[in-house]
Amino acid sequence: VKFSENEPALTILETSSKRPVSFLGRDLIISPAVTREEAKVLGDKGVKKREDKRNIYLSREGVIENNTEAYTSMTAGDRVKRDKLLAESAVKMRNPNYFVSKTRLTVHNLPLTVDDKELRKIFGRASKGGKVVQAKIIRSADRVDTQGVARSKGFGFIEFAEHDKALE
Repeated sequence: VKFSENEPALTILETSSKRPVSFLGRDLIISPAVTREEAKVLGDKGVKKREDKRNIYLSREGVIENNTEAYTSMTAGDRVKRDKLLAESAVKMRNPNYFVSKTRLTVHNLPLTVDDKELRKIFGRASKGGKVVQAKIIRSADRVDTQGVARSKGFGFIEFAEHDKALE
C-alpha cells in the first residue's frame, strides 16, 4: 500500500507493532518499504552466486574466434576441423552429466606417427616442468599397421598434475 502522506503510514506501523492487524482472518506483517538501492543490497545478500561445478568456462579455453587474424591465417581444412570440434563441444555441454576436467586436455590433429611416449615428452617440455600424469593416444581397434599396433585416430589426451600447468 502506498500512502499519500507519511503520518497515516507511521500510525499503522506503530499500531501493528502493539497488536496484530488482521485481514480476512489472517495476521498481516507490516513493515516499512525500502528504497530501490536498499532492496538491491538486501537481494544481493540472499542470492548465492552460481558455482560452475562442471568447469564449463574451460571449454572455451584456447578457442580461436572466427574474426581473428589467427583464424583467417589457417588453412580452410583446419578451419573446418576447428568449427566441427567446436560444434561437437557445444552439443556435449548441453548434457548436464558432462563436465570439463581442470587437469586433462584433449589434443586433436596429431600426426598418425606420434605415440604415447612422444606425446608425454612434447607436453612435458611445453609445460615448463609440469608433471604429465598421463598421455594417451586414441587408437582404432579395427585398423592395425604392419607391426600389429592399432592405428592412431589422430587425437589423444594429456593429464597434468596441476591445473595451472594444464593452462600453460
